[in-house]
Amino acid sequence: MIIGTHYADNKLILTHKNINEVIQLIKQTFLEFVAPDYDESGIKNFFKFAEDEDLLMQLVFYAALHNNKITGILAVDDKLNHICLFFVDKNLQNTGIGTALFKRFLNESMPKAVTVNSSPFAVKVYEKLGFTATGSRQISDGIVYIPMLYSSK
Repeated sequence: MIIGTHYADNKLILTHKNINEVIQLIKQTFLEFVAPDYDESGIKNFFKFAEDEDLLMQLVFYAALHNNKITGILAVDDKLNHICLFFVDKNLQNTGIGTALFKRFLNESMPKAVTVNSSPFAVKVYEKLGFTATGSRQISDGIVYIPMLYSSK
């Protein structure tokens, strides 16, 4: 397993091939684990975001590769303080890939604080990484989330 980034102007270089691979990983994992908490409009709005290649190209990606296949991604905004996407292939969850991606991000970016709007499914994952909820369950455009914060010590 390789955890890392390939940068050009502080962004993972996404080619036509791997951006489609990233989108497929996001969609497959989302549908199985996150979508059950969403209504139809939430799923539609999430896909609108996750399939917007121009928007994705503005994010900073950290990727895990296994046998030349993208098996996990963590994407943050250009300020490097908000997690926008965080998905690991369902067959490789609970193997340390997510933790390794998050640690790599922290080590390279050294943010003082990181926020995320966690899906209900991922709250326990973020808590294991050191995040705490900063608010209650919220819904915006059908997207269900719990605002969370990680503060470096």
